[in-house]
Amino acid sequence: MQRFFAARDALRRHVGDEAAGAVLDALDPARVAEVQARLYAGDRTIPPPLEPLLPALAETVLHWSGGRRRVLVIHDEQSALTQDRLRRLQAALAAVDPAGPSPLAGLVMTDSRDDPRVQAADLLAGVARRMPGIPGDGPLRPLLTPPSGDAPGTADGAHDPGAAATHDPSAVTAEQEAT
Repeated sequence: MQRFFAARDALRRHVGDEAAGAVLDALDPARVAEVQARLYAGDRTIPPPLEPLLPALAETVLHWSGGRRRVLVIHDEQSALTQDRLRRLQAALAAVDPAGPSPLAGLVMTDSRDDPRVQAADLLAGVARRMPGIPGDGPLRPLLTPPSGDAPGTADGAHDPGAAATHDPSAVTAEQEAT
């Protein structure tokens, strides 16, 4: 842990942003040791630290709900998406707007080999990962939004419902191009 805190201290000396500095300052050795001990003890209330699925799912639900509707997620079977973690995620998302229910209506697990919705989402995700290296705007560009972390919402932390991708009906699809 000494190397981690040495790196944190070096980074802290160069961070001018007050909010980022507060996050770095909160990483004190006692707190990190406590969380580390809970992880080693198998505390299931802490999500796996390197599991990106839960924060990505939360960002996706907040984006597509737009603060106005509940979202039912269809997802390939994942061991990281346990019932307990989903209940806690629903509660955390409900805390965003205490006046209403959680924007996460639920999650349906499916086998991606049998569900065309998941297959189409996987295809679009694969294209999105490769988009930055492709020049120009192809026909799929209107269907894709930046990956989580690239467009984190507005400055006050709210999610901009107007930021949802729109589809251009005049865009030429690959099938139309081939004919």
